[in-house]
Amino acid sequence: MNANTGGQAPVRAQQLLKRYGKLPDAVLVRGDRLWLAETESAPKSTQELMRIAALAEHVGRKVHPELPFVLAGLFIVFDGSQNHGARIAKAAAERWARYSAADQATLASRVTLARVDLGLPLVWRGCSEAPLALRV
Repeated sequence: MNANTGGQAPVRAQQLLKRYGKLPDAVLVRGDRLWLAETESAPKSTQELMRIAALAEHVGRKVHPELPFVLAGLFIVFDGSQNHGARIAKAAAERWARYSAADQATLASRVTLARVDLGLPLVWRGCSEAPLALRV
């Protein structure tokens, strides 16, 4: 049990909603670093993918003033047999168009794409991770 949270999750949903305007699918915590995880099992709209990409703009900042956690990065998990990676990259490039190429590269480095290889019936075959690569 964590003395600071009374045995509950180290971050409350309301704190994440207030800070990021959305709830991630999962939160990964190690020490004082926190990663947000999003899953894309079905294609999300470009607008939703842009909102997810916007989370990378908060990396390096405290998650909430009352908490010790700093946002360390973002994971996007998806079925590797589908073309989600290209859609995510396109939406991120659109979201970050106002930034310089160097800043876009920094933002992209904060996002890890996790391509999951699944079989039926829900057989985990593996996963590969790679930083988001923008096509600019």
